Amino acid sequence: MKKIALVLVLFMYISFNMLYASSSYKIGNINIRIFEDSASEREPHFIKGLSPEIAANFKNIKIKMHVNVLLASVDGKNYLFDVGYGRNAIKDMALNGINPDDIDAIFISHLHGDHIDGLVVDGKRTFTNAKVYINEDELNFWTSDKNINDANYSELSSRFVNVKNKLQPYLSDIITFNVDDKLTHLNEIVPHISPVNLKGHTPGHMGYIISDGDDKLFFIGDLYHYLGIQLHSADVYTTFDIDSKKAIETRTNILE
Repeated sequence: MKKIALVLVLFMYISFNMLYASSSYKIGNINIRIFEDSASEREPHFIKGLSPEIAANFKNIKIKMHVNVLLASVDGKNYLFDVGYGRNAIKDMALNGINPDDIDAIFISHLHGDHIDGLVVDGKRTFTNAKVYINEDELNFWTSDKNINDANYSELSSRFVNVKNKLQPYLSDIITFNVDDKLTHLNEIVPHISPVNLKGHTPGHMGYIISDGDDKLFFIGDLYHYLGIQLHSADVYTTFDIDSKKAIETRTNILE
């Protein structure tokens, strides 16, 4: 599984971070389409753990950040993997014949805003017919009153509020699932879709294996933020990681 994962991580990097328009692929009989939701440039201050030599080369550059949405169509169903901010991806999907009402299920990697904000527009759910799959640990972390009131998480206060607002319209359609602590995918939660434990970036950060027979694609969420460095130096982390030690451990183990 880990050799496959490495190949698919590279594939996802190329498709998610270098393409600026919608792209399509085939995984067996599954149609995969990728839509860019937004792009921005950031100073590299969020990247930590760099060697002095590499850090010196980062002083005068900006990091191009892309937010993308993956759509998998199989067996008459349309599955979204994260929804982005709700900026360009929904419009581009509509231009390709897929409207929000056509989405049957949404698989959330984690509950940061750039992955879930598109769930809601003006307080109303964007995807009226979709079930939303979220890891139970992830949901519990972001909706726990104890965490919301914990001074150790004070810098996350706005994110706690955002999660509540974005999930509220979907409460009757949220489906949670558990994974073990190993970096293996479990049984399918729906046909062709299996969760993978990638915890660290957030407490319930998930990847998903999309498969048809022997053909597989690994959706990695935010396992990597700067693959060009982190693929070779798994101990490089970002300020976005809630548990940077666990995130490093996850990246290290998945590449072994």
